[in-house]
Amino acid sequence: MNIKKTIIKISIFCSIALIAIACVKDVDFDQADDIKLEPVYELNFVFSRIRTPKFTNPLDDTFNPILRDTLQDKFFSGDIGDKLLKVELFVSLESTIPAGFNAELQFLDENNTLIPLSTSPILISVPTGAIGSPVTSEQTYSITLADLELLQSAIKLATRVEIIAGSNDLGGELILQSKAIYYTSLLDD
Repeated sequence: MNIKKTIIKISIFCSIALIAIACVKDVDFDQADDIKLEPVYELNFVFSRIRTPKFTNPLDDTFNPILRDTLQDKFFSGDIGDKLLKVELFVSLESTIPAGFNAELQFLDENNTLIPLSTSPILISVPTGAIGSPVTSEQTYSITLADLELLQSAIKLATRVEIIAGSNDLGGELILQSKAIYYTSLLDD
């Protein structure tokens, strides 16, 4: 009876040893130099909910078809800015307003000067929506390495939204959402 247990144990040990040997590949430690650590970060960038009364001046009840807003931040600077390989901006506009829109996003420096990017300004057209039946326009913009160097000086994001053929009696809302996807490198070249 002990011989059977010993034979079973030896058989199991040999099987495990054969499987372990069969699954091992030669390791080339010179490949360690080729390892690149490139984490990807997704961050909410801009969110804005614009209701149609915002297009009306409350003092004199006049319709103003253009809204402007400016967000101030150092978007692409600091330690992470030096490690950026690429940035993608995803912009989504959803409208339930029965009028079309043009939206524009611009990166500005400390002197309010437009930073001349290959994709700047970012322009988005939004078709006519309807209350209860929203329409969505989505676009993704890739910012190249050359543009990233320019963006190191960006401290403002100016947003301009214009209603096409609107009036005071419109209802609904326009929702602007965006996120930035940062592709970085943790290693210095």
